[in-house]
Amino acid sequence: MENCSKEQQEHINQGAETKWMQLLTILDNINDVISLYNCKGEVIFANKKTLSLLNEQKLYDPNNALVSYKFYDELGIELSYENLPFANALKGKYIDSKIIVAKYNEIEIYYSTSAVPIFDNNGTLEYVVSINRNIT
Repeated sequence: MENCSKEQQEHINQGAETKWMQLLTILDNINDVISLYNCKGEVIFANKKTLSLLNEQKLYDPNNALVSYKFYDELGIELSYENLPFANALKGKYIDSKIIVAKYNEIEIYYSTSAVPIFDNNGTLEYVVSINRNIT
């Protein structure tokens, strides 16, 4: 990169920004609930499906929405916040297609949930991606 002219560097940066915008467009058009968390467990991205679901239920802040729900495993056992798939991924565990029941007021939704920890080159957790498919 040191050998690049200012114009070349600007072109590279524009290309990276374009790719980022394309990725966001793709994620926003997937019909699954997708959230990206930082290493502290804070939501740093939620796709349109996620935001639409929260908006329908008047839960506008993705970081606070989870406390309004009760979650259960496929056997009907209530899951604490610490035992949700994304929380386990924050501990470095890979969760694949776990059945979760989300209850909010009279609404009951069954999800197939996957949560993947993402590590940097040193093995330090950077992000968690959570993907929830409605299987109700």
